[in-house]
Amino acid sequence: MSLSYTNLPSKLIAELIGTFILVNVVLVVTSNKNNIAQNCAIPIAIAIAVSIYMFGDLSACHINPVVSLIEFFNHKDSVFIVFCLYVVAQCIGGFIALYWHKNSKNIS
Repeated sequence: MSLSYTNLPSKLIAELIGTFILVNVVLVVTSNKNNIAQNCAIPIAIAIAVSIYMFGDLSACHINPVVSLIEFFNHKDSVFIVFCLYVVAQCIGGFIALYWHKNSKNIS
């Protein structure tokens, strides 16, 4: 799947939500000081699998700027501006997850 203009708003929202899910799970799992080395991989793998299942058909669910970069270089018909928008959506999703995680600690 190349980075093209087809369904671009839906793809960007899917990337944002997928990255939010992944980063939020990573932050929650690693914030537990007791089990930081144990049992971290399973929730993260489940978050990636759920994101791919939900958004894989729509945006290929890169949820990582490096994956988007590789996808951009592998396909001749990829558009650079779409690659940049993917990376921006992924960064926004990550920052929203960080903000959510920091503020959810203040609530409880």
